[in-house]
Amino acid sequence: MFVLGISIVIYAIIQYGIIGLVDSGFYYVKVYYYQEKLSSIWDMMILIHIIGSSIPLLIGPFLFVKKIRRDKLAVHRIMGYAYVGGILIGGISGFYTAFYSTGGVVSHIGFILLSILWIYSGLMVTNYAIKGENYFHRAWAIRSYSLTFVAVTLRLWLGLFALIFGGEAYVSYYVVIAWLCWVPNLIIAWIYTAPIIKKGMWNREKNGLNPL
Repeated sequence: MFVLGISIVIYAIIQYGIIGLVDSGFYYVKVYYYQEKLSSIWDMMILIHIIGSSIPLLIGPFLFVKKIRRDKLAVHRIMGYAYVGGILIGGISGFYTAFYSTGGVVSHIGFILLSILWIYSGLMVTNYAIKGENYFHRAWAIRSYSLTFVAVTLRLWLGLFALIFGGEAYVSYYVVIAWLCWVPNLIIAWIYTAPIIKKGMWNREKNGLNPL
């Protein structure tokens, strides 16, 4: 996950930092090829989204390293707050840019829901960390990173669809990818974390707490 994540961050640095946003392939496709009208506010928000989203993408894998959690709890907490901070920055800016996503209303709704769920998952991670409910904290951390990892799966799906259908059908398959990039991630994470949640419920009952 770290290797794929850092690859996307390096790609983003090259595309939007070195080459520049207005000269990037992404900008060219939206503005010059498909004639989508974007404002200077969008330019700023997409850069904020890229920077904010890069933080949890890079930090996330280290939060699951048992040695850091066990032996360097303070470091884990600092990274955790940085992770959630990045989600808030990336999620709020992503909510704005979702309204300008290629493919129309269906794409907009897909990315709007993604932004909302991503922010919500980050808040749930923080909530259970503060409460000291480690099972729920871990489960929501996994769910959260499944949505953070969309930065990778989005581009993997784009590459696969472009290979199969070509660039001419970009708008058509982007509508599908707006949902495909995150829904399977979340479903897999939800299934994987079900036993962890069950342990958390059992732990609550054992301690005489409301299991809900």
